[in-house]
Amino acid sequence: MWPLALGEPNSLAESKMMFRTRAEDLGATDLDALFDAADRLKSLKDLRAALAVRSVSGLISVALRHLLDE
Repeated sequence: MWPLALGEPNSLAESKMMFRTRAEDLGATDLDALFDAADRLKSLKDLRAALAVRSVSGLISVALRHLLDE
């Protein structure tokens, strides 16, 4: 995932994304459920809250970690 507030990503390569997680970690069992789960993460506040209660888990880039810690 890429925070749109930061503009367009330089690359669409998975390894360049700021946040990576598995669909299963979002509770998604199909594509519609995946997009519904992703739609619930509309802000850094939403992502912070989801990470705090472990409703999502994933790899977070250093740049995004700094944003989350603000």
